[in-house]
Amino acid sequence: IYYVIQVVALLLIINYFKSRYSLMSYASQYVHPGMDDYWMSTGVHETWMSTHSLWQCIKCSFKDAVGLYKRLNGTFLSMFLTGLTPLAFNENRYHFVFDIAIINMAIGLAVIAYSLLHRRWKMSVINCISVCLLFLIFYIDYAPSANEGIYWWPGIANYNLFFGLLLLAQGIFILYWEKHRKIWLILSSIMFFMIGLGNSITG
Repeated sequence: IYYVIQVVALLLIINYFKSRYSLMSYASQYVHPGMDDYWMSTGVHETWMSTHSLWQCIKCSFKDAVGLYKRLNGTFLSMFLTGLTPLAFNENRYHFVFDIAIINMAIGLAVIAYSLLHRRWKMSVINCISVCLLFLIFYIDYAPSANEGIYWWPGIANYNLFFGLLLLAQGIFILYWEKHRKIWLILSSIMFFMIGLGNSITG
């Protein structure tokens, strides 16, 4: 009977998540870039239009981030990611910002749910999925500012991507804590280092 309750609860949560996600995803079609999107990605956009090379765009964004490093309090990785906005490649694809934010958070939640809830606390996979979906629902419904935190690339690149990365790094470190395999320690250390290169609040 307990298993049936878990399955029913999961199905109800999935249904509610789909209803919330579909509305927010539909609204994302009408999102448009802001001023920061343009000036932070001008170089990458020009590079893309002239070369259509993703590698050249990455190099351009890296160069721009180095130039902005001292002036913007060392937010190196944040500036690098901001330059790679979907706007730089196709303005009509800016709505992908919402999907990137959700996928990033979902990956971080999934890893920490697996390492902490499932492996350490022996929670069932069904309940882990339910918990992850509930957190995603809270993320969608109660973001302090959906305009800046879900639909705006500079907000995603400076904050939300790093929150997802932090969950991922913590989840991987928990795997190291449990098994003491050096690969988990190396991966989590690299991710924590990357987080330190981000926005001063998230870093």
